[in-house]
Amino acid sequence: MGLTPLGYYPCAIAGSINRFTGDALGYANLPHDDDGMSAVSEKLCRLCGHFRDGHCVPQDLRPALTEQVMSPTWIQLYDSYEQRKRASRRTAKVEVTH
Repeated sequence: MGLTPLGYYPCAIAGSINRFTGDALGYANLPHDDDGMSAVSEKLCRLCGHFRDGHCVPQDLRPALTEQVMSPTWIQLYDSYEQRKRASRRTAKVEVTH
């Protein structure tokens, strides 16, 4: 389980992924012991590369990582995240008074 500023997640990486998707899936309160957080996992775990690149495989059995590959889904997520960040900067106005 992971806790981020956005809430509780099945793991901290899921919380980081949710920051990019903007879906606000984090739990505001600690989940009950019998809550597998399956709805959150279903949406976020498929976007994680840990199973694909071998992070869940013992290190001595992992294939060598020789390049950084980014899926079309992640390219789109990064682009939309950057657009939201830029838009929020444009709409945030600071008023200075003397």
